[in-house]
Amino acid sequence: MVGMVGLAAIAVACQTAPSEAPPAAGANPPEQAAEPTDEPRPAAPSSSAEAAPAAPANPVSPEKQDCGQLGTQSDINACAQANYAVSDRLLNQVYQTLRSTLSADDKSKLTTAEQAWIDFRDAQCEFERNRFDGGSIAPLILSSCLEQITDQRIAELRTQIGATQTYEVADTRLNQAYQELRTTMDESVWPSFQAVQVDWLAYRDANCAYEAEATIFTREQCLARMTVLRTAQLEQQIEQWSL
Repeated sequence: MVGMVGLAAIAVACQTAPSEAPPAAGANPPEQAAEPTDEPRPAAPSSSAEAAPAAPANPVSPEKQDCGQLGTQSDINACAQANYAVSDRLLNQVYQTLRSTLSADDKSKLTTAEQAWIDFRDAQCEFERNRFDGGSIAPLILSSCLEQITDQRIAELRTQIGATQTYEVADTRLNQAYQELRTTMDESVWPSFQAVQVDWLAYRDANCAYEAEATIFTREQCLARMTVLRTAQLEQQIEQWSL
């Protein structure tokens, strides 16, 4: 949003430097101060088998392309970046629509939450891309990650879905996934991932402070929902590092 494509509503923000000790997966992060950066992920390729039923339209936008049908890596990379741009543009629209319904104080809280989300998104996707640094697939990894996390944020802003379990249960599962990931991930990159988790914690806390103030959802419901989503992301990372 801010950076390459740009979200005009956000100009200044806060970011936290990672602490020296490993952060607990669900612990509160230290105070932060930073700037947004932005960059471009694709929709998963659909099957084209003749006998298979037609794939449903992309839930985010029908403008998105099926990058898996392209022949060269450069074309796939460009397609993935274009799909991310679609998600980024839609997120800006949803964000501005939501802002127009809020009081001045709640707009400020949403801006803080969105900036924290941008910091987390960029840190997570740069971390994923770095694993393939120098390879022709690296741009695809970056764009795919950015698109996926942006689509999740669109869903959050559109629906403010309530949590399906208590925060206590969700946080326990998150910490289990966090510790399992530590046993599978290379020690050389673990400090970088800890910094990513600190960014996520800042994003979670800022967003839940906003939701508790400006929506019908409580802080506990927000924490539970976001923790469930983050646990799913960590479980995907566990699978990737186990290969």
